[in-house]
Amino acid sequence: MKMPPNLSALPSPTVGALGYTMVSFFAGNVIWTILEYTLHRFLFHVDHYLPDKNWAMMLHFLLHGIHHYLPMDRLRLVMPPTLFLALETPFTKLAHLIFPARIANGIIAGAFTFYILYDCMHYALHHTRLPQYMAEMKRYHLAHHYKSKSFCYEYDGR
Repeated sequence: MKMPPNLSALPSPTVGALGYTMVSFFAGNVIWTILEYTLHRFLFHVDHYLPDKNWAMMLHFLLHGIHHYLPMDRLRLVMPPTLFLALETPFTKLAHLIFPARIANGIIAGAFTFYILYDCMHYALHHTRLPQYMAEMKRYHLAHHYKSKSFCYEYDGR
């Protein structure tokens, strides 16, 4: 029977390594925030720039339009895994191209963590009874779905 590895034999992380990890992780949080806004604003809401072709309209509808068409559908609220993979792959490769592996991995971990937190919060905004102090945030977000396609892109601290 194979015994588990002796964890005490692993090297202890240094203060410098922990510092790199924390800075990289928080940089990933910031990068995700900028990417989410940019992709949502300029990729998922490009209706007037789409070619007037059935395939383009259908692809756009399936990737994001359906969420605006049926914003309260619990099964179509978060990004489809195939779209996530298609968008994540080039960004992950870019991070590894630009940064050493230890920095790139920290950035990717921070970005993925914020992506998961974003999806959880987005789901909660649509489908849970939130505390009173978050009710205005929910109204503001749902206005993005019901008032206008171009409403609620600016960040104002909500």
